[in-house]
Amino acid sequence: MRRKELAYKNLVLGVEFDKYMIEHPKILDKISSRSTMVFLPEYDRELYAANLKLARERMSAGEKNRFHPPQETCLAKITHCSAPNRVR
Repeated sequence: MRRKELAYKNLVLGVEFDKYMIEHPKILDKISSRSTMVFLPEYDRELYAANLKLARERMSAGEKNRFHPPQETCLAKITHCSAPNRVR
């Protein structure tokens, strides 16, 4: 999967998460300030692996990450995310 396609898919997931936060503002209490969100979609193994690899690289550089199971977020409801053909 190309970098642009990975980026597009992560942008889509980010927008979906933003929508969820607007609809459920109490979730903000569960997210610490200056945290990094790592999306690990179970329906897309390649994106999952790429995002996990990036998170591990950042953690080895000293960044602290906290992983949440998909069941704890709105992302558990997302079952598909694809990049349009025009992403190159």
